Amino acid sequence: MCLLPWTPTWAAAPLLIESPHQEQFNLATAVSVYRDESGTLDWEAVQALPESAWQGVQTPIPAFGFDTTPYWFRFTLQNRSGAAFDGLLEIAYPILDHVTLYEVSGPKPSQPLQLGDTLPFHQRPLDHHNFAIPLPLADGEERRFLLRVETESSVQVPLYLWERDAFYKARQNTLMGHGLYFGMLIVMILYNLFIFITVRHPSYIYYALSVTGIGLFMAALHGFGYQYLWPTLPRANQWALVASLGFFGIFACAFTISLLHLKKNSPRYYRLLLAHAILYVMVFLSAFLMPYKLAILFAIVVGLTACVSALLSGGYTLYRGLREARYYVLAYGSLMVASIIISLNKVGIVPRNFFTENSMQISSMMEVILLSFALADRINQERRKKYEAQKLALENEKLAREERERYLKVEFNAQVEELNSQKKIIEAEAESRAKSEFLATMSHEIRTPMNGVLGMAELLQDTELNPQQQQYLNVINSSGKALLNIINDVLDYSKISAGKMHLEQIDIELETLMLECVSVFFVSAERKQLAFLVELQQGVPNRVLGDPTRLRQILLNLLGNAFKFTQHGAVTVTVSVIDQESPQLQFEVKDTGIGIPAAISKNLFNPFVQADSTTTRQFGGTGLGLTISQRLVELMSGQISVDSQEGHGSRFRFHIPLLQAPAAPPTTPQDNPQREAVRQYRVILADRSEAFLAVMQRQARQEGVTLLTASTTGELIRHCQATADDADTVLLIGHQLADASGLDGLRRLQQQGLARQCRRLLLAPMRPRPERLELTSAGVQHVIQQPVMWKQLRDTLSDLHRGRLDSPSPEPVHPTPVQRHRVLVAEDNQVNQMVVSKMLDKLGLEYELADNGRHALDLLRDYDRFDAVLMDCEMPVMDGYEATRLLRQQEAKLQQSHKPVIALTAHVLSEHKHKAEQAGMDDFLCKPLGYQALEEKLTRLLPPQQGPHSAAGL
Repeated sequence: MCLLPWTPTWAAAPLLIESPHQEQFNLATAVSVYRDESGTLDWEAVQALPESAWQGVQTPIPAFGFDTTPYWFRFTLQNRSGAAFDGLLEIAYPILDHVTLYEVSGPKPSQPLQLGDTLPFHQRPLDHHNFAIPLPLADGEERRFLLRVETESSVQVPLYLWERDAFYKARQNTLMGHGLYFGMLIVMILYNLFIFITVRHPSYIYYALSVTGIGLFMAALHGFGYQYLWPTLPRANQWALVASLGFFGIFACAFTISLLHLKKNSPRYYRLLLAHAILYVMVFLSAFLMPYKLAILFAIVVGLTACVSALLSGGYTLYRGLREARYYVLAYGSLMVASIIISLNKVGIVPRNFFTENSMQISSMMEVILLSFALADRINQERRKKYEAQKLALENEKLAREERERYLKVEFNAQVEELNSQKKIIEAEAESRAKSEFLATMSHEIRTPMNGVLGMAELLQDTELNPQQQQYLNVINSSGKALLNIINDVLDYSKISAGKMHLEQIDIELETLMLECVSVFFVSAERKQLAFLVELQQGVPNRVLGDPTRLRQILLNLLGNAFKFTQHGAVTVTVSVIDQESPQLQFEVKDTGIGIPAAISKNLFNPFVQADSTTTRQFGGTGLGLTISQRLVELMSGQISVDSQEGHGSRFRFHIPLLQAPAAPPTTPQDNPQREAVRQYRVILADRSEAFLAVMQRQARQEGVTLLTASTTGELIRHCQATADDADTVLLIGHQLADASGLDGLRRLQQQGLARQCRRLLLAPMRPRPERLELTSAGVQHVIQQPVMWKQLRDTLSDLHRGRLDSPSPEPVHPTPVQRHRVLVAEDNQVNQMVVSKMLDKLGLEYELADNGRHALDLLRDYDRFDAVLMDCEMPVMDGYEATRLLRQQEAKLQQSHKPVIALTAHVLSEHKHKAEQAGMDDFLCKPLGYQALEEKLTRLLPPQQGPHSAAGL
């Protein structure tokens, strides 16, 4: 491990002090060295070593590189100066771990003196950053010494004998030099911190922190850190040198990246310096986690490669024309040279001398000064750029002022035109508001008498009428509803055009919604003898998110047109999922009607356009249904299209984004556990319609139900022969097969003794129904309406499983659930009072009338007298909104229970509903009132048990 050549000698000559005026002696020529490879020898064993074991030193300073083996040094001092010599031994390398001095002049050594940076600083005999030991010699005295050195750092033992006064004088000069060095570092740190606080540029804080790292490194290397900063923490000496070097490297890399703008100017060097910053973090951590020798070697390697990377980065940016890179290259060039010199010195390749010991201080001071120049150059450049920018701004401002003056007239004209445009916009908006208000007012005014017409027509249905009167009443009822639909279409079109249509996002049960829509057209399908089928294809979820009201409106418009223009054939509805990457829910309505000419289909979705627009047209309507449907689909972020050929029917499709409800299953409805019982049945379905059988077959297969289909009597018989005859087999027979009626088919089964134990259900039209005797003779246990959807069949099988179809019996007549309650009716129109009164009579409710809101509040002073309030929104004296607000305030003040209030209004816009909710109303009924809607609202809001007026019940 010793890297310096040793000259074998028998004994080193003593160091002679021949003149009292000599100030300093280098003990290297008088020292013999022994390397204790075992590390176990004590002073006696070392004394007993033969002369051949000792080696002389040929260099001025003993240096052996990184070696943890103990080294013994022996030397003799002899005073022949003729006077006493006040000597002082200096070991000028302060980072040695263990230093022990033995005096062996006599038969026994004196008390050994223990030194080193692992011991508290105050144990040193003299307060000095190097190891300084007083060794006075009397005239003619000879003293012999053994010095044992063991350290993890580089083994360098510069030994000097000083005359005490000369030592203090020389070291005072050295201390002044160190003070000047560290003082300059502190000044630069504080100066750049001040600039950072002023300009907030990160380069200055990185620079200040990197200079701090240099200062700590030099303080640890020369012992000043131990003397002044951590004198009571000897353990800090084990990691201070490496940790400070890592601290310096981290912020030096950050400074380089910031100063040279590497992230923008050279991403490659940016990544390289960033990698070295990470390595310096590892160097910092290695000071605490690794042995000193490995940590310092790791730090040296990282430091040298970082210097090379920094020089390359600086050279590249200098080549790219960055001015401050000149100073940076010079600074890091000098630092790299010093780093190489001190690294070679520490490993023992380059001998220790003044230049090697102070090269780092010299180069670091040059680096600090040169980098300060770089930062100052940056400030000057920024000032110049700022000045040039200000100059350019002034010139641009001058040009802009000239341009402004030049175009003042043009700008004035533009402002005049803009004012005229704004005026037109305001006028258009005012016209639009006027139209909306007019439509809302007209809707209210039309709905108020319509409430009387339709309400009375509905009440007349329960009176005794002869056939002619019943026919007239049906005309009144249907005409009133047609007028109401026209009003609704006009209002919807107005709201969409004004941008006031808002959609809901709520949970929709798709099968139920489809059944609600198609059930409206059951009678039309039977009357026209049209095949009517609905299919939800595989992959369609049962629950989705959307606006059920508007989705129902679109489907009803499309189905209404299909049935209106179709006299023969079929109407089919298909729901499917398309585009798996961005799922869309597609609805298709197909008919075999008159079709649409190509010239008309191009403009079919425009307002008031109809497929048959001649003066002799057979089909009525406003022509707004498809326009409203298209606008609603677009509001749902979807598209609608039509594919039609005149005389061959039409196919309308629209698709909207598929939004599954949060609680919805990810696939089809077949995973619903409540439908598990349906799968236990074996079902034989017979009907003349091959299309109907195919749709039901596909739907049953999706849900795992065993379904056999037959279109003729022969196929029905063969299926019954091949199927078990028990209660788990269900026969669903259409009213008409391809070769016979359904009842005839069932009779043939009876004649052949087949399916005796099976459940037998007949699928019959709504009218006419077969006679009971015919059903009994064919063994029919129950009759259900001819289905158009699989849901209807599944619900029938579910009811069969729960015993609801086995023994049908008439339901007992019960009073309505809202009887024995009293209702307050606040309504100013006498016709509307009559309509509401008759409906409440029909429901078996007691009531009282108030003709304005103030009158209603007066009656409500007896709070427990009424169970609910039907409140008209627009009345004289006090309207329904204000009356409800005052009622809610009274309830809160007197801590009364909440009384249900239902709004009655002829307005249908959403803002009126919102206004009713804000006033505290619980629900909303639109005029003209329907008996069923009134009953549903009261049933939901009133408790089913007997009310407080049971004694006075009707």
